This record gives sequence, C-alpha cells and structure tokens, in this order.
Amino acid sequence: MEDLFEGFNPSQYDEEVRNLWGKSDAFIESEKRTKRYSREEWDAIKAEQSALYDAAYVALKTGRSPSEAGVMDIAERHRMSIDRWF
Repeated sequence: MEDLFEGFNPSQYDEEVRNLWGKSDAFIESEKRTKRYSREEWDAIKAEQSALYDAAYVALKTGRSPSEAGVMDIAERHRMSIDRWF
C-alpha cells in the first residue's frame, strides 16, 4: 500500500472513512473489489491514474477551459477509472 501511494499513508483516515461511508453500498463494493487485486492490478491502477493526473495537470497548466470537450474527456476517463476499479 505504501508503494501505491508513494509515501502517503491512507490508513490514518480509516476510522473517519468507515464512520462516514463504511455502511454504504459503494464502500462495501470497493472494499470487496480491492481486497482481491493482485500486485499487477495495483500497478495497472497506478499507471492509469498517473496518466489521467498528468493529462489533467497539462490541461490546467495550459489554461484549457474545464468545459472544453478534451478536458471533459479527461474527467470522464477519470470517473470511468474509479467506477471500473473501485
């Protein structure tokens, strides 16, 4: 888990997350999915998220409008990635 988040330790928020969303269907499904992922799948998730964040950063730094079709595409790809993996 430490490698996935590169020094960020999400476990420090476990109690808060469980209190806020622990009984929700989305949380339960996400927990079920992520428990079965292999190292290779975590690597794929990390690579996919990194590419999306890089694209979003470039759009931001180049002053592209959030309402532009290409920028909206980045947001939709991010949403679909979360939906697919979590």
